[in-house]
Amino acid sequence: MSKQWSGVRRLSDRASRRPVRGPHRFLITFGLVAAGLTLPSLPHAVACSCDARDTREVLPRADGAFVGTLLEIEDPATGPGDESFHLDVRYRFRVERAVKGEIDGPEIDVYSWPGGGSCGIDGPVGGRLGFLLSRESGRWTTSLCSQEDPDVLVRAAQPLPSPDGRAPPAVLVGTTHGPGRMLSRDGNARVVAYGPGDGAVTDIGFCPGGGVLAEAYTLEPGWSSGGLSGLAVRKAGDLAVVAEEQIERARPGHLALTDIACRDSEAADVLAFVVEESHQNGDARYRGRVLSWGARRDRIREVWAGPAQAGVFTPDGKSAYVNSGPDGRDLVRIDLADLDRPAVRPLVKLPVGTGPLALAPSGRHLAATTSNPYEATPGGPIEAIVIDVEATPASVVKRPLGDRYAGASYHHAVWSAPDRVVFAPGNDETEVQIFDAALTRVASWSGWGSGDGHLDVVGDRLVGLDYATVEVARINGGPVTEWADLESGVPGTIAAFPGGALIQTAEPSPSTTPTKSGRASAELPDPGDGSRSRPLLVGGAGAVILAAGISALVRRRRRGKSFSP
Repeated sequence: MSKQWSGVRRLSDRASRRPVRGPHRFLITFGLVAAGLTLPSLPHAVACSCDARDTREVLPRADGAFVGTLLEIEDPATGPGDESFHLDVRYRFRVERAVKGEIDGPEIDVYSWPGGGSCGIDGPVGGRLGFLLSRESGRWTTSLCSQEDPDVLVRAAQPLPSPDGRAPPAVLVGTTHGPGRMLSRDGNARVVAYGPGDGAVTDIGFCPGGGVLAEAYTLEPGWSSGGLSGLAVRKAGDLAVVAEEQIERARPGHLALTDIACRDSEAADVLAFVVEESHQNGDARYRGRVLSWGARRDRIREVWAGPAQAGVFTPDGKSAYVNSGPDGRDLVRIDLADLDRPAVRPLVKLPVGTGPLALAPSGRHLAATTSNPYEATPGGPIEAIVIDVEATPASVVKRPLGDRYAGASYHHAVWSAPDRVVFAPGNDETEVQIFDAALTRVASWSGWGSGDGHLDVVGDRLVGLDYATVEVARINGGPVTEWADLESGVPGTIAAFPGGALIQTAEPSPSTTPTKSGRASAELPDPGDGSRSRPLLVGGAGAVILAAGISALVRRRRRGKSFSP
């Protein structure tokens, strides 16, 4: 099973930390308090945030597209004190390539807002840029959120390359690629198969035997989406969809699917854990639901519901550990052996701010961090947590990971062995920290930044999504290598293929291989169990961020953009 950081996170926490990079079409999101403002009257100082979209998917809907060099900018503002927000800035380009539309002549004038902070064009005079265009009132218009990586834009206009990889895959990647939402890659990063389907995959659960898998997906990818979500079953080989069904919300509000489990070899018995957010008197409330479905059933039924902020299933799907209660601090175990009579057993009180849980391969320990920004103590340190669920009573061990105000960012826990847990940071300025089950630190190294928490373990390698780049690193100390590029895809999740190929990478060389520095402070012993791949067990399905507070169903973009002038 692939488990990503999910649970609760504020929308504002996300917009402020998006670096600039990206080949995607983006949607403009303005953080306005006042209502009734129209776009031309917005103040110049408004921040601009752009949500990821797949270039291959949106290119057919654009009126035009091109790659060119910016020659000059003409702003009709009346003077230096004029901070009006207007769509009258003329950007003149020398056309290198007309990708779509009637773009005649060697030059083109494109109109937009003034500068990236106002959602206008971002790039220097002389820069090579790519854009999707709209035709409005006889002129071409665009925005920061339609700005594309030039090379990716050109390739997006071409057919998808034919798969050239060899089975078995090493990983499955939930990512859009125009007509689909998943692909598999072999140990050399080559595509084995493309998986069709609308939307974007956010979590993957492999069925016993490995021939079939279950997935959770969203039809509304993007960090501001409310999440029209569904479940699907597909063949693990050619990734053909066998069955799918959309999830109906029990109440109005946002929905986040935090885990999925397949309980039989034919995917006739699939469970999903869903968290729904609603508001009452200005307060956010969260309700967890265990849903049951299967490839031979035409409807989804609810088997358990209660106040909760996240949940993770055991590998066999016979139980679930849930961050229960209004504040998510009551750890409970739900016995799901009999879906008609689920039994709830309280275990222990969790620390304030505990996020979703990662279950160890042994089934004895859970790991998490106090990175949940809804409940975490303001200004307090981010803590690593390990819970021994077989102790009587269940016990909790804590250890500081770093100061969030000093830039520490930890949302992701993954067990690399029964007694080794990796806490991976969300940026490459913070160390990867590795502990045993007693939270004694055994290693740390720098250079890893898994973006928003899509990661897994394949053999002795950590593999993850840094937005739309698949990165790999040796668990015992890096360095980090850019292994595959998803180009225009909106990344959703990544999962090691059970019994699949090992990740193959050349030894890093600064002159030939893109790498990030990795400084190891200790060496991890080899687990010595001969495993080829291990399932990621992070309690939350795919990076799901909900606009008003719960994670909406996808955290994916190659690099999102957020500017505040």
